[in-house]
Amino acid sequence: MPVSDNVTQSPEPGRRILLFRGDVIRFRLYVDESASGSGWLRTNIGLADMTRAEIIAAVDENESPMHHDWFDIPMARTENGYELTLPLCEVGHFEAKCYFLPRDEQPVWPRGDNTHINVEPAESVCANTCV
Repeated sequence: MPVSDNVTQSPEPGRRILLFRGDVIRFRLYVDESASGSGWLRTNIGLADMTRAEIIAAVDENESPMHHDWFDIPMARTENGYELTLPLCEVGHFEAKCYFLPRDEQPVWPRGDNTHINVEPAESVCANTCV
């Protein structure tokens, strides 16, 4: 899996983010202007039911998680690279990472771990502490 310092992502790989159901998250992928190819986001955002089913099967039936909840979404080309905005419609823990797919080559990933996104219920965004 090729990794490059010339391919960067926002939010940064390895970052942990807390958001709420109903929020949106924007991913940006920065690549050299002269690079020919496409930008993609690999994520499990939006497939919380499948993720939960795999976790339950791993615990109850001792099955290895197959990670069928991961999929790739194409990103739109911008002046500075690529961009994608996703709505967060489900509560759960999700991960994501952008990559650049040069023409007829292997994907090139930014250096670092997946970005972790925890999505909490919208009801807990405020007035959730005792005074």
